[in-house]
Amino acid sequence: MIISTWNIRGLNKPYKQKELKNFLQKNKIDILGCLETRVKEKKAKKILYKAAKDWGYCCNYTKAENGRIWVLWKTNLSVNIVQVHEQFIHYKVSDSVIGYQIMLTVVYARNKLQERTSLWCDLQLVGGQVQIPWLISGDFNNVLTTDDRLGQPVTMNEVKEFKDCINSIQLTPLKTKGCFYSWCNKQHADDKVYSKIDKAFGNFEWIKEYGHVEADCLDPGVSDHSPIVDLIEKENQTLYELEK
Repeated sequence: MIISTWNIRGLNKPYKQKELKNFLQKNKIDILGCLETRVKEKKAKKILYKAAKDWGYCCNYTKAENGRIWVLWKTNLSVNIVQVHEQFIHYKVSDSVIGYQIMLTVVYARNKLQERTSLWCDLQLVGGQVQIPWLISGDFNNVLTTDDRLGQPVTMNEVKEFKDCINSIQLTPLKTKGCFYSWCNKQHADDKVYSKIDKAFGNFEWIKEYGHVEADCLDPGVSDHSPIVDLIEKENQTLYELEK
């Protein structure tokens, strides 16, 4: 199974819908957290049909305008949505053939620092309930260390709440390959900023089962964010996840 998260920066344009369809097919994605779609709810089904025909889906329109988060999955998987939040969707995935159960959380954090405070608090509440392997991935809109941004200094104030959250629920960043910085503002020369804000984390149970898994940060393509792809495997199985 291949899992991915990607801030695609809008899906109203036909060329982006085509790119998403090609992305799913080329990378053999099984589950995708598609972020910042900017699609009105009344248009969502039509676009989903074009890009991911016959896939299951859950969107957070009840919590956020314009569908900030879409979760898409192949229907051979058993997906149980646990919580739909303004800044994340939390769900359980099972596969009786391979015989596994995992928790997944797709995050798309708000842009302003103060708006993310509720996200960190609510993720800690979620984390306190998870007893099985848990992968949390997406666009956190927040750097975690002073090395995570180039072109603009990082202050300790902006990383504190994020770091406290990660430490509180004992999450470990997945090893990453590919692009180090997952986002660029695409400005010229001295105004250009690179940030590592698209990330993937696992809890203790995840690391015990899939600690060898690497998150692959791919080229951004039609977005200004890189997709994250993670190949998840046990000793004799493979599970691959993609992210922004």
